[in-house]
Parts: sequence; structure tokens; C-alpha cells
Amino acid sequence: MLAHSFMRVSNMTEWLGALGLAWPRLLIYPGGVFALLFAWLLDRSLGRQAASSTPHGHPYPILIDISAVVLPLILISLLPLPLSGFFGYTPDLITALVLIEWPLCLVGSRGQTHEGALSGISRDFWHAYLRLILSILVLVQINGSFRLDTLTNTIDPLDMATYLVWLVGMLGWWAALVPLVGRDWPGVEAQGFVRHGMHLRAAGHVLLACLPIMGLIQGNLWLAMICLAGLVAGLAGATRYHRRLPVRQICFWRTGILVALVLVLGWETYMALVSQLM
Repeated sequence: MLAHSFMRVSNMTEWLGALGLAWPRLLIYPGGVFALLFAWLLDRSLGRQAASSTPHGHPYPILIDISAVVLPLILISLLPLPLSGFFGYTPDLITALVLIEWPLCLVGSRGQTHEGALSGISRDFWHAYLRLILSILVLVQINGSFRLDTLTNTIDPLDMATYLVWLVGMLGWWAALVPLVGRDWPGVEAQGFVRHGMHLRAAGHVLLACLPIMGLIQGNLWLAMICLAGLVAGLAGATRYHRRLPVRQICFWRTGILVALVLVLGWETYMALVSQLM
């Protein structure tokens, strides 16, 4: 066990050292200037409302507050976006979600919102996260790995069955972004580092959801920017439409997407078992 722990520490030290050498990733693209600018534009596009509640709870030390910005920024810096260059240490999806949700963990643990306002948001959040996880599992079944760089693998359109399954996973992932990213969190806007961290969290979710289509555009930066702008515009429109929908219609669409993802994932698992037994 001691040797295993030492190996994990050594790998983490090596990983952080390699990240320090890749300073253009941290300062310019895909992290740094690009990440901050994209987070700001995304926040303006989603048309967030000003917070009406005053944050309360015990403040954290300044280093923990700063970590709300640093951890999502590190994750965005590691994404295999077009022309970002080769980086030998690619995190997996589980690590990516932990890093990207750290600002939200601070929001929830600090108790910045009133219980009544937070309960409805939490219910929608967990429903959306269930659909997100199912969509990720669908894509993982196709790619055979949780690593982020495998999400950019090219899917052959002639393999119609695999392509349709990939499409269902993509649509399920994008649909989960509406409540995950478009939701207004009361009290967050009054917090400096936490507010910026929540903006980077939203940007990280959108950039993660763009990775599966990167294989289709063959690393073309202009096509990537067009796809990213199209996804942001669609997300902004869907978010505004979602806010006007009655609860019954939201439950109908949410249940339909969930059932479709469960059926597709079950079918993929069954076919994988059959191929292993044969």
C-alpha cells in the first residue's frame, strides 16, 4: 500500500511538473486568456439574472476561494482542443468532473443560498447529472476508455449503428447542459472568486461537450470555433426556452431523454456481452 501511495504521489508530481512546462496552455490557450474570455462571453450569452439573495454562511480562507478559479482553469488547460498541442498527461472524465464541479461544491458547502431556493435547483441538478453520466457511459462504451482524448476519436458515418448510438449520447449530453449550465444560482453573483469559478465551470462543461465533435472536424480551428459558437447559441436559446416551459413539459422531456439513454446503454452493454461470449 505504501508503494502504491508513493507511486500516486510521484505520478501527481510528474503531472504537475509537465503542466508547469506547458505554460502556453495555462496562460493563453486552451486555458488562460481563452478560457476567461470564453467564460465571460458564455455568461453574457446565457442571460443570467442578477442574484436577489444575500449570501450567508462562513467564509472560506482566501486560498480555498482562489481554488474555485484555479481548478476549473487547470481542467480547461488540459482539454485536447484543436491546435492546443500534444500533452502527454490527459485526465479522465471522472477527474475532469471533479475539477470542474469544485466551485459548485464550495457554493453548496458554504450554504450561500436559502434552503427553499436551493432545494428546487438541487433536484433539477441531480436529474441533469444523471442524464449527463448516462450520456458519458454511452460514449465510453463506443470509445472504450474514460480518457478525454478518446472522446475525439472519429466515428465512421458508414457504421450506422455506432453512429446513431454516438448521436444519442451526444444529444443527451447537450440536453443535460441546459439545467447544468443555464441555471441561476442565488447568491453566487455577490462572491468574487466563486462567481468567476462558476463562470469557468460553465465554460468547462460546454468545452467538454464539444470534444466528441472534434474528431469530425479534423483539428480545424475555424470549424471548431464555428461549432462552439453554434453550441453556445443553441444553449442560450434552449436555456431561455427552458425557463418558460411549464413543469409538466420539463418532466416529460426529461423522462423521455432518460428512458432513451437507458435503452441505448442497455443495448450497448448487451451487444458487448454477446461479443465477449462469442
